[in-house]
Amino acid sequence: MFKFIYELLMDPLGLPIDFYLEWLILVAIDQISYRIAFDKVGGMYNSGMISGSSAGSFFHFLIRSIYFVGIWAVTYAIIWIGKFAIVHKTIMLNILIGLAVIVVVAIIVLCIFKHFK
Repeated sequence: MFKFIYELLMDPLGLPIDFYLEWLILVAIDQISYRIAFDKVGGMYNSGMISGSSAGSFFHFLIRSIYFVGIWAVTYAIIWIGKFAIVHKTIMLNILIGLAVIVVVAIIVLCIFKHFK
């Protein structure tokens, strides 16, 4: 039952990339969240916090869902920022050059102030 709810909630979480890459990344995210949840629930069993398969199943899918959504959100943001940077190459290049100039000017000003003290 918990697996059905998990799959129902995680199904609409897609990524803004080609479907074959999306599937590979989502499988990797699911495996990572599965292994984390398996480890955490195993620790809960060993410490005596839970007993029984229903409690284990509930906590497994709860923990797995939380990690899946968290990792998915970070992955989605990285892909979105990467796509934005690729589409707006000139703007991103200007921003990076502007930041580099600001850092160089700040270092020069700090060196001048230290020299006169």
